[in-house]
Amino acid sequence: MSRDTHTYRRVAMHTLEKSERITLLASVVDEEHKFREAHQGRVNFYSSLIATLIAATIAGVLSAKESSHYLFLLTGPFLVWAVAQIAETGTFRLYQRFLEAITVRAKLEQSLGLTLPLTSLPLDSYWPGEPLIPDRQLQSRRHAASSGALIAASCGQGYNRATQILFLVLRVIALVLAGGLSLMAIMRVT
Repeated sequence: MSRDTHTYRRVAMHTLEKSERITLLASVVDEEHKFREAHQGRVNFYSSLIATLIAATIAGVLSAKESSHYLFLLTGPFLVWAVAQIAETGTFRLYQRFLEAITVRAKLEQSLGLTLPLTSLPLDSYWPGEPLIPDRQLQSRRHAASSGALIAASCGQGYNRATQILFLVLRVIALVLAGGLSLMAIMRVT
């Protein structure tokens, strides 16, 4: 990014009126929720598709009688493997967009002063001197040198990490199923 572009971005944020930044923040928070819901929906879709492929393969095993049937059923585990791989990549993209929305949100919150300690509260107020934004969120943002670094550090964590593990386990199940089918085909031949 050129220095001129960086300067333009800095000036552009400060030229927005406070009400415009608040409206933009509301929009970004809404976008963040939509990306999270879309990510979860995509995980559900792929998980259901994979479960159906595994169930169909197992149902086929229960009715298979010849070696050729078992060899044909090997398409099931290969499809499970391929769909799980596609699912991991496809869900990652949505999680990445979710993280990008979080970085935009963080910048807007900071520009609105929401990350600064609240100092004008009465003494009997809850937690005087703390910012409006929770400490956990502030700490997770502060460790990164840039928004890109925050996204890179966060991609393999949280819900996305659980998603990656889920699709890895499903690929392992596909390998075990393929090995079992191969063994059954060999046993039918001999």
